[in-house]
Amino acid sequence: MARFSVDTKLFRELGELLVGRESTALVELIKNAYDADARRVRVFGKSLTDPDNGVIIIEDDGVGMDPGEFERGFLTIAGRTKTKDKVRSPVFDRRYTGEKGVGRLSAHKLGVRLNVVSRKWNGADYIEGEPLLSDNGVSAVIDWDLIEASPTLDAVSEDAVRTEKSSGDGAAGTRLTLSPLRRKWTQKDLNRFYTDVLTLTPPDALGEPLSKSVVENPLLFDRPKMRDSGSNDPGFDTEFDGEFRYPDAELPTNAEAAHWVIEVVCDPAKGTVRVSVEPTVAAKRSPSLVNPEGWQGEYPIPAGAEAIPFSVRILESENKLSCQTVSLTCV
Repeated sequence: MARFSVDTKLFRELGELLVGRESTALVELIKNAYDADARRVRVFGKSLTDPDNGVIIIEDDGVGMDPGEFERGFLTIAGRTKTKDKVRSPVFDRRYTGEKGVGRLSAHKLGVRLNVVSRKWNGADYIEGEPLLSDNGVSAVIDWDLIEASPTLDAVSEDAVRTEKSSGDGAAGTRLTLSPLRRKWTQKDLNRFYTDVLTLTPPDALGEPLSKSVVENPLLFDRPKMRDSGSNDPGFDTEFDGEFRYPDAELPTNAEAAHWVIEVVCDPAKGTVRVSVEPTVAAKRSPSLVNPEGWQGEYPIPAGAEAIPFSVRILESENKLSCQTVSLTCV
């Protein structure tokens, strides 16, 4: 009886189609940490310009995985872990951001081998400020070169994918180690990564209330809703370490250095989009900006338009966009 067979080049082909750049792949793995209810994720890089000796580590304090979840998440092609009935995370009720299967393809894109050490959350209630606890977990190794040395997935050797259950006692979380790397990281790659990751963890100036040293009066809101999650969500921080630690020059300009603050609020319930533009204290003192004035406007959402509620704050310097964020509350 004839039957289907899957060539092992599937991972590489899909990776090229769905994960175009190394920076995109790394951002997808950070998204997976967010979806796993991590409050903190650490991204470490070593020898990024020397692929043979290069190492990338992504480590989080999220809910982790047990052997069954690892098999469904990493070893099942087109797994349905985020597409069935579950669209939100179990602890902080976060709407999932990662794409189905892209995390697996991202790991393939970045490194030749993937080492996974994960400790699964035991389901106990979250206590603010305390780690999620675990009593079981999984250790695994995936060697993509060994997988692709086989003609089909059915013929992949046991040495290519190894998993074992671990005790997992202690704090829950996941550590991914990728080495050696597929290719070297250039400064251009790093700059793209910094730009992309700011959409996940925008600087404080864009999420916190603006002080009177920035604008004399609030515009449309004190702070935008940064993420679609539950009220108990403590937030999500990304720590850059090793060669991923970016210099101060790469950090977004602080709010005091901006010349304009722009805020937009889309409210489908009211059928309106409100816009407010206000010069900052620095703009009013700038000799090159003569009597800068702000303005506000309210515009109707076109009938029949599929609008979602969102809030946006943009900080703009004279002749240069310094930093921006779009914070969506999806319905």
